[in-house]
Amino acid sequence: MTDHKDESKAPKRRPPRIRLNTGAWSPLIDMIDVFPGHRGSSRHEELELYDAPLGIRFEIEEAVKSESILQATMEWEGTHVSPLYIWQRDGRYHMLYDSEGGQCYAVSDDAYNWTRPVLNEAEFNGSSENNLLANSCKGATGIFEDPNAPPEERFKAMGGRMYWWDPDTGEELSGEEPSRRIKAEQEQENYTGPRAEITGHMFAWTSSDCLHWTPFPEPLA
Repeated sequence: MTDHKDESKAPKRRPPRIRLNTGAWSPLIDMIDVFPGHRGSSRHEELELYDAPLGIRFEIEEAVKSESILQATMEWEGTHVSPLYIWQRDGRYHMLYDSEGGQCYAVSDDAYNWTRPVLNEAEFNGSSENNLLANSCKGATGIFEDPNAPPEERFKAMGGRMYWWDPDTGEELSGEEPSRRIKAEQEQENYTGPRAEITGHMFAWTSSDCLHWTPFPEPLA
C-alpha cells in the first residue's frame, strides 16, 4: 500500500529572487533587494529570512553648499581659478589649481582655508613673489599618485590637446592663419597652397612632489 503524503501541508519554500549583480557571489544584497525579512543570500542563492532590519530606512542626505574656499584675488590669477588636484601630506592639504597666469599651489590645514605660499619660481610682471609653478603640467586634466612607480615618478598627470597644424610641414598654426587657409581652399577649385588641419594628442607628465613636473618626450597618443 502506497503512503500518499499531503503535499499541500508541506512548507513552501520561496523561490530565490533574481539579483541585479549577476557576477561573482557576494555576501551582500543589492539595495533594490533589501526589504524587511531579508538579511542576505547564501552561495546557493538561498534567502535567510531572519534578523529583519526593523526601524531602518533609506534617506538621501541633504547637500550642504559651503562658502567659496578660493577666489581669484591675485593679479596673476586673472578672473578665475579652477582646482586641479588635492592631496594630503604631513597632516596638511595641498592643492594644484589652474589660473589665467598658470598653475598655482596652495596649502591648508582644514581644506577650507587656503594660503598661497611664495615659491619664488616663476616670474610675473617682473616679480617671482607668487605661488606660480615654473615647471607645471599645464594642460593636464587629471593627476594621480602611483604607489608602484619610482620615487621620481610618484605623481603622474595626463591631458589632451587639439590644435591646428600644417600637415605638410608639421608646423602648429595659431591666430587667424587656420581660418585664412581654410577659406582659400574652399574658394579655389584647384587650391594648391598651404593647408590647415586639426589634430590632437594625449600628453603626460611625471613628478616626485606634484610641484615640479617633467613632460614625456613624446605624446602618449
